[in-house]
Amino acid sequence: MRCFEEFKEYRILGSRDKDQACRSDILERMLSLLEEYEERHGKVFIMRMDVRYPQNYFLNSKDRHMPQFIAHLTKNLSRKGLDPKYIWVREQSREKHQHYHVALILNGNLIQSPYKVFNKAEELWARALGLDSAKGLISYCNKWRTGKKGSCSYMLRRGAKDYEEVKRDVFYRLSYLAKENTKGNAPRRIREFGTSRRRS
Repeated sequence: MRCFEEFKEYRILGSRDKDQACRSDILERMLSLLEEYEERHGKVFIMRMDVRYPQNYFLNSKDRHMPQFIAHLTKNLSRKGLDPKYIWVREQSREKHQHYHVALILNGNLIQSPYKVFNKAEELWARALGLDSAKGLISYCNKWRTGKKGSCSYMLRRGAKDYEEVKRDVFYRLSYLAKENTKGNAPRRIREFGTSRRRS
């Protein structure tokens, strides 16, 4: 189902006038992950990053880099007690290679800043690609497309007066991952998004 300005009473980055829609399956999973996490932690830290390939990187059709990268990153964050949950999406339009948008949800009692996670992500993405360095391939998502500065991370604090307002801001920002116009270009059997499993 296509969604435009709103999903379950949450504002999203879509526009009916411009026929810019978001995918409801991705929005649903995102909201479900967030609400499931809220039940377990009084402080919830949410951060975003973009992950790209080097311009001249040879990429075969059996792309396994993102699942490998996410597995190693979440393993590292789990060791630190951060109870990581994630959602990633694959996007490709006119550029040679696809790129990925990633959102992480972490235990806000144990983290205040995203920058150590960004550093570890650069190290692990380089390892996944067999490179010495992935400098510049992990974008911190701290600017809007207009160039205006924005936040790449948010903290939800249970009981805070601005809790609902911050949650709405978070969901609005994360809804960017669900936009449909740069999806649908993946080769057969290549996943366009992945998320943490639900707790049983």
